[in-house]
Amino acid sequence: MDRAYDKQTAMAEYVSEFNFDDQRELETTNTSMHNTCTEFVRQAEVHEINPNPIPHAHTPHEEKATFCKAASWFFTVVGVVVTILLTATAVDWPLAGAVAATAAFLMLEFGVKLGISAAVPEKMFARRFHTLYWPWLGILLGSVAVLWLGRNAGPDLAALLMKYSTVGWCGAEVALLFLGAYAFVGRRRFGWSGDAVRRVAELEARVAELTKRIDRRNGKLLAGVLVFLCLGATSVRAACPLVLLDRSGSLAEQDRAENRLVEALAANAHLIPCIRLAAFAARALSAEAVTIEFSPPGAATHDVFRSVIEARRIAMRDVAKVKLQAVLNAGDRKPAVCTSMTDVAARALMDAGPVLVVTDGVHDCAPSRPVLPPQSSAGIFIVLVPSKGDQGNEFEVFSKRAAALRRLLPQARIFLDGQLAEAVAAWAAAPGAATFVKALW
Repeated sequence: MDRAYDKQTAMAEYVSEFNFDDQRELETTNTSMHNTCTEFVRQAEVHEINPNPIPHAHTPHEEKATFCKAASWFFTVVGVVVTILLTATAVDWPLAGAVAATAAFLMLEFGVKLGISAAVPEKMFARRFHTLYWPWLGILLGSVAVLWLGRNAGPDLAALLMKYSTVGWCGAEVALLFLGAYAFVGRRRFGWSGDAVRRVAELEARVAELTKRIDRRNGKLLAGVLVFLCLGATSVRAACPLVLLDRSGSLAEQDRAENRLVEALAANAHLIPCIRLAAFAARALSAEAVTIEFSPPGAATHDVFRSVIEARRIAMRDVAKVKLQAVLNAGDRKPAVCTSMTDVAARALMDAGPVLVVTDGVHDCAPSRPVLPPQSSAGIFIVLVPSKGDQGNEFEVFSKRAAALRRLLPQARIFLDGQLAEAVAAWAAAPGAATFVKALW
């Protein structure tokens, strides 16, 4: 595995000399895509929306975003026009006054945008959109009504309303200011899904272009060598570890032990693509190992999104349970005349990968002193479960059997029945990171 990894690393460095700029841009583009999708998932969680598929356009928010985009332009343009009309006629230099008024209105609107963004949380903004929007629209319509009636109503009403024309103009100006800012914030906050879809589409197109360019420069042969090395390194890491299950008939609760083993193996199916399950009775050395694949090649690729990871693990766990139970149901349950722990130890030592053994540790065959294979027993994990004939102090019984197994397998990690899940987790982690849960013995 290390040799394959060294070759792969050397080849990648060789290729990068010719594609340094493209490789760097490709990494940057992939990082940007990852950040965009992460932000999409965060927004979906804020609004309590199912993020799958990632990303996708959320239609209700997209419709509001379209409305807010048109409204922001409308209220901003009208507000600028009203500001120019009020200012240009009140100063000696109308053009300079119009420019200054436009700049002042846009700066105030920008400040209001920042204030709304900081003061109103995203979730409240989406839920209370109309509640926050309609009051300012009512103020605008009321101000326009005051100004219009002051010029078109009867003499008495017009004379009364003309006194409030300044209030009407100020009300209309402030309402336009807040409506434009509010619509602009709405365009940004409701357009999150559509923006993410468009951004990811652009990045995917760029990634495809860069990948095509790199592949064209490298040549098909070099790309094939890289793929072969990558697949070769993966196949070395993905060897199927062995599980030895005691079915000699001496276990106190055989069905319960097997069900717990199935649950623990299925819970770690995302760490191991396959296992070899050998159920033994009298002949542990000749027990057939049935290969069980938990996931097809490439299904265990990493994903950064919590909901996607959880859904994938649940699906893999369910499939693993079905496959494991089917193999166990098809196996033989004929009780053994006697069980030799020496044979079990020899079978575990002769296997190249980490081995998980579930047994009661009872050696009821004739005593013998065979010479076991010289391999190290550091990669062997043993779970001791209760036996039918156990009597007296449970800890004392387990201690004696653990000591007997320790004489056969000095470096093995021995777990109690209650530590089955920990033992399986440590055994599943052994092929890759070599991280083990601390054993009791």
